[in-house]
Amino acid sequence: MKMKWLFPALCLLLLAGCSNVVMMEPFPETPLTDQEKGAMEGTWRIGDDTFRLAFDRSGAAWLAQLDWEDDEFKIQLFRLCCARRGDVIYVSMPQEPGATNRYLFAEIKPQGDTALAWMPNSEFFQAQVEGGQLEGTVEGKPNHPEIRLAAPASAILDLLSTTPGAIDYKNPMVFERIR
Repeated sequence: MKMKWLFPALCLLLLAGCSNVVMMEPFPETPLTDQEKGAMEGTWRIGDDTFRLAFDRSGAAWLAQLDWEDDEFKIQLFRLCCARRGDVIYVSMPQEPGATNRYLFAEIKPQGDTALAWMPNSEFFQAQVEGGQLEGTVEGKPNHPEIRLAAPASAILDLLSTTPGAIDYKNPMVFERIR
């Protein structure tokens, strides 16, 4: 199944598989306010990709993307886990629909009809793993390795929220709300 990336924050890199940093479990969730949910909910576009983000009655976030493939429509559903540290929102989601041990993550900031998303800084996390400061492995091609973080998601979240350089703020993804 092809992966495309989406959303109000990380969906695009997450769905496109553009991030090479993954963790083994989703972030522990933080309930979002109605205002935060309203800022994230809707139909979003980045490049040629369009997707819908909605919250169910329990407050769980869901992302859906509809693709035309092999002469039929295919829907991809992803459960997003939202976590807040201070006034910053982080999102994690399975790398593929149904995956239970490979999660992508990003920092997001909805701003009206746009949303910015920043992915983890792969060089930072590679150095953390190779230096023994963070449990995990570095695998694959030297010019584009996959960094698999084995540390608990809560520890990764704490690192993201307290360590300069953990997020790649140089290359934000910009999502446009279309509805």
